Amino acid sequence: MEKTHAVRPWFSQDAQGWVVQLKYGARVVPLDADNNAVIAQSLEDVSPVLDILTKTVAAGELDTALAALAQRKKDLSEAQHADDT
Repeated sequence: MEKTHAVRPWFSQDAQGWVVQLKYGARVVPLDADNNAVIAQSLEDVSPVLDILTKTVAAGELDTALAALAQRKKDLSEAQHADDT
């Protein structure tokens, strides 16, 4: 059996420019204590922002934020299984 998943873009346009967000599944990864997005002025600026985010993840700079999201997902899954029994 094959599942289909909705593919959501990591960027969208609003009044300020192009909003670029890093996602873990459907959840937005916080980039620091106050921000979960980078604003790019033009569509051409989105690709370099994604490149920077790729390097940031590869360098382990978001490991804590990603681990917190992974733990939250695990906790929610365990709670759901507990409700099933």
